[in-house]
Amino acid sequence: TSGISEIASALGPSTGNITVGGAGSIWTNAALRVGGTDVGQRGTATVTLNSGGTINVTGPMIIWGASGTSVNVSGGARNVWKRDGLQRRCLFP
Repeated sequence: TSGISEIASALGPSTGNITVGGAGSIWTNAALRVGGTDVGQRGTATVTLNSGGTINVTGPMIIWGASGTSVNVSGGARNVWKRDGLQRRCLFP
């Protein structure tokens, strides 16, 4: 993927799970929204990064605080930055 990814962003009960891992596994996004959209919390989402995987986010990454929503890192690399050059690792509303 190279566009905007929203995990569990549907209105009403929604869930989503993503796992990135294994030698050479790369997931690239223009923005990553975990458990919602750019404007609000929606569902429950889990993103797991395992050894050998890389998650690149060239824009903002938002992790919404719904019960059960998480980003689990068990190795691998996570690179998050804004295109305007300002460092912004993650937004935790």
